[in-house]
Amino acid sequence: MQKLLSHMRAACQQYEMIKEGDRIAVGVSGGKDSVALLAAMANLRIFYPEKFELVAITLDPRFGNPTPRIAEFTGGMLNSVGLQNPGVDHVIAHELPEMKKFFHKPVMANVSGFSIEQYVETCKKLDAQEQVGWLEVNISCPNVHGGGMSFGTDPAMAKEVTQAVKAVTTKPVIIKLSPNVTDIVSIAKACEDAGIACAIVPEQTLEGTTVSSTHIRTLMETGDMEQAVAFLGHPHVLSGQVVPGKQLGRTIGIPTANLQLPDGVLVPRFGVYCCKAIVDGAVYPAVTNVGTRPTVSGHHATVEPWILDYSGDLYGREITLEFYRFLRPEMKFADLSALQAQIHEDAREVRAYFDVM
Repeated sequence: MQKLLSHMRAACQQYEMIKEGDRIAVGVSGGKDSVALLAAMANLRIFYPEKFELVAITLDPRFGNPTPRIAEFTGGMLNSVGLQNPGVDHVIAHELPEMKKFFHKPVMANVSGFSIEQYVETCKKLDAQEQVGWLEVNISCPNVHGGGMSFGTDPAMAKEVTQAVKAVTTKPVIIKLSPNVTDIVSIAKACEDAGIACAIVPEQTLEGTTVSSTHIRTLMETGDMEQAVAFLGHPHVLSGQVVPGKQLGRTIGIPTANLQLPDGVLVPRFGVYCCKAIVDGAVYPAVTNVGTRPTVSGHHATVEPWILDYSGDLYGREITLEFYRFLRPEMKFADLSALQAQIHEDAREVRAYFDVM
């Protein structure tokens, strides 16, 4: 827990993502560890949460899916947690009282269910809690009494569960729809007919271009990393374990870390990048080469950062790289001296970019 909190503090301070007094929202899936984490976060005094959401509350306790639950692939990341939570009765008896000790505003309760009766019973119990300000009803769950179809894929079922929930609660209700449908407008309108205010959000654009994973992948594959970062809203991230390499960089005073990446991770265009490296919560500028290292007759694609201002043994440790800018294509140099000179020039560009000269 303490290690996680130190990483959070370092990230908040380094990136200035959250300043003192900023308002943020935090969601947790319940359980004593989640509530303990929230209490510790509130005590960090770096930020002050504006909204808490209790996520995926079901009528009965659920262990969730077996691990692994997260997988990276070329298009991004998949997760399949399986609605793990301790059940609504435990949330009411334990989580809500603990949260009240450090968070003094109404919380949002996200409700999941596998039948209309489960939705109704869970919402009825939460409606009786003064601490719960409003309900978010997740109708992406399968309807086990309807052949496994999700409530959110059929307008009639979406309307039915909405009406049933609205009938047993006096609190505001949000219906969370599934994006995996062919006609979300008809489903949203069915919920509107059942008494839920409806707003259809149009596609999002940036500088006239639709924000999409396909466009972002194309930007990264062509090396336009700064545009990719703009469309992502954050830097492209690669994480992996440092494994032994040929250690040729040490011979020219440029010790690099050879990063072992999981299969299927989207690797950007071969070349040299301006990056930040995160090691044990501390952040360093880094010159990162992505490619086959033609100057030293490499054959396999690698990701090798030279972490500036860092000293220590990284073998076997997990590090994270954030990609910000494409510096130059990978190229073959006449000798190691020419390669050394160019990498030092790359390092000057990286320092200038992050203004850490």
